[in-house]
Amino acid sequence: MIPASGLDLCTCEDPACEVVHLVLTDDDGNEFAMASLEPDQARELAEQLNLWADRGEASALHHAGMLT
Repeated sequence: MIPASGLDLCTCEDPACEVVHLVLTDDDGNEFAMASLEPDQARELAEQLNLWADRGEASALHHAGMLT
């Protein structure tokens, strides 16, 4: 697995394009992965990322003794 240090989301400048582009970059800003997501896929990914972020924060708080 390559750790991504940057994550960009964008849409095309083409008004007919309906996809959301997800671009992962390395420490030097070089793109190394890109995905084109349909709007429903982008929404589902956002929900999953939000849940995993919550779990990550809860785990960090638990390990710091701030959450029981």
